[in-house]
Amino acid sequence: MAGSVPTLYWFDRWDARIGLLRVVGELVHTEELNGEDTLEFCSYEVPTKGDRLLWLDNGTWREHVVVRTDEPVAGLCGV
Repeated sequence: MAGSVPTLYWFDRWDARIGLLRVVGELVHTEELNGEDTLEFCSYEVPTKGDRLLWLDNGTWREHVVVRTDEPVAGLCGV
């Protein structure tokens, strides 16, 4: 995804709004025909497995569920 990073609205698995999830650097959206639809990015906040991320993609709302995070001892979390 080139250009500006979209706003990620962050919800828990029970639809309670947590807030906005701030992306540090680049957000990569990959959508394969009849395959996976993924987001990859880094953030200082750490979402929990099962949390939902909503974002607007050229007029279409998309929802992704967090399935994995890579959490180093210090620094950025990979989602």
